[in-house]
Amino acid sequence: METRELTNGMIELVAGPGKWLRLKDSGTYAPRVPVRPGEAARWEEVESRPSYSETEYKAKVEELIRERYTVSDEFALINNVMTAPTEATREEYARYQQYREECKRRAKETLAAQASDRKEVGDGNFENLIPFILHFEVGLPTEHLSLPPEKMFAKAKEMKNAYAVVAGDAGGPTMCGVTLSTYAAYRRHKGIISTTTSHLKGMPYADWLDILKGMFWDKWQADRINDQSVANMLVDFVWHSGTNGIKVPQRTLGVTADGVVGPATLSAVNKADSRALFAKLKTARLDFLEGIVRRNPSQAKFLKGWRNRVNAIVYGGFNYG
Repeated sequence: METRELTNGMIELVAGPGKWLRLKDSGTYAPRVPVRPGEAARWEEVESRPSYSETEYKAKVEELIRERYTVSDEFALINNVMTAPTEATREEYARYQQYREECKRRAKETLAAQASDRKEVGDGNFENLIPFILHFEVGLPTEHLSLPPEKMFAKAKEMKNAYAVVAGDAGGPTMCGVTLSTYAAYRRHKGIISTTTSHLKGMPYADWLDILKGMFWDKWQADRINDQSVANMLVDFVWHSGTNGIKVPQRTLGVTADGVVGPATLSAVNKADSRALFAKLKTARLDFLEGIVRRNPSQAKFLKGWRNRVNAIVYGGFNYG
């Protein structure tokens, strides 16, 4: 593991070639991470990262448990064993715990099998983007960017800019970078018709994470992108600029700019020299943002922040300095 000094009093931990950094006792992995000097010991270098994320694992365990027990069943079991601890309730609770352990084992086996069957799997890890997005969306200080993701999100929600309605911002109300229209679309997909600003303000971490993964990372099929830095640039582009975050890169790649990531687009991404492609994508994204201002000068007040965001994505990680 290499340690580099940053300009803001932080240090950057960098994993060796082919290795990963892991936040101890968590499912968070990264090729490099900015931390306060006293927090470096919380990270360790490992040979590889799991073929599935901690979020995917937890979701699969939950899915398997629900095949036998509802949430109400679980509450009843726990309540019974705590308030009426008879031999029968203890035995029932023990069977439930045994089934939970079986679900954990099955989840690992299922996800591992899915990963081995997957073709063209790259090295991208969507959780790598969490600190970057929260830093630029709400101003989360760099000293919080090495926290476990859920705690990081909790800190972000405490920031005064977590919920924002900015005059002139076409995105409308946002919560930690998620717009009201995006959250409404997400909830409609789950069968929830109404979404208000109150729902947006109360958005839980699980929803925010699911939106990042399902509506942005997966839109670029970024699990299949070979280079993490390229994936970071592409996914943040679509998070920040919608479908243009696909069409502009497609034009840069010389493929049909239809706003849909298919085999031709993915192949072009992975066949290109990663470092050279990253530089081209950054230039194209900055040109796109400057074009917005040329067409609509009222957006000029946002340009400096937009540039800072794009320039903070560097090949190999992020520069928050």
